[in-house]
Amino acid sequence: MTWNVIVFESERGEKLVEEFIKSLSPSTKAKVIHGIDLLEKHGPYVGMPHTRKVSNLLYELRVRGKEVSFTDLKRRSKKLH
Repeated sequence: MTWNVIVFESERGEKLVEEFIKSLSPSTKAKVIHGIDLLEKHGPYVGMPHTRKVSNLLYELRVRGKEVSFTDLKRRSKKLH
């Protein structure tokens, strides 16, 4: 089963997650992209050290001190914040 990763877009059309990822160093950016690839393949079930459940519907993608929050939408999609 594959998961659809959706990047949150504000009412003004801003995609802050994409801007955040672009601001990272090349090595950290590659690790975040790898983590997103894992989410697409396994959803929130990747587990530590890559993902961690924060609350009932909120998770975080963890990459060496850089966290990206995500939520489970309809059990098939992940929305990055």
